[in-house]
Amino acid sequence: MRIRSLQSLHITKQMVNRLLLFIFSIILFSCKEKSPQFELSGHVENAFLGSSLNGVKATLFKQEVSNGVVNAFYVEETTGYSDANGTFHLYWPNQQVLSYKIKLEKENYYSREIVINPDELQLSTVNSKWYEMFAKSWLNLNVTSSALTGSISFSSPETNEICECESLGNISFTANEPLHIDCATFGNAYLKYVVFDSFGNILLVDSLLNLPFVSNPLQISF
Repeated sequence: MRIRSLQSLHITKQMVNRLLLFIFSIILFSCKEKSPQFELSGHVENAFLGSSLNGVKATLFKQEVSNGVVNAFYVEETTGYSDANGTFHLYWPNQQVLSYKIKLEKENYYSREIVINPDELQLSTVNSKWYEMFAKSWLNLNVTSSALTGSISFSSPETNEICECESLGNISFTANEPLHIDCATFGNAYLKYVVFDSFGNILLVDSLLNLPFVSNPLQISF
């Protein structure tokens, strides 16, 4: 009986020791200091309406530095999506990089890429950024002239961005030859257009408010 008691006591001590070791390991692991990381809290809104945009895909890219050599290309680091309030959160570890770049994408909106200097970010704190996106819109232009030869050009006075219509420059038209152009522009924004004759004299100056996500007709006749 005494031998059995000693054996039982020995087994009990082993179990207690293992249990204590297990508990100590958990405490040690939980108390281990976490590596510092970056947190980016971004807010995305419609550039002209100021309304929050839900479902925007935000992808962070990094330009790495390895052994003193800069990678010529950006590689993807992490991705997130904006919520109903237009807010997204990105988390990633501290690394040796030359530059970050964030790409914003949403259906029927123009994608945007913004370069972020690592010096602008702080570790172990929330880095807040505010972004705007432009809704897509399209212009359906038709110019008819019975005797006049000239040109038409576009500009976006409400933004420093250049739309496709504006990038076309001066678009020429000739008498008795209808001009038809389809080009992309910004929704919820005015598109200014100027019509010149063949001598450069201004014949017409006006603007068209383009509704978002649809094709907006513009008919000019002389």
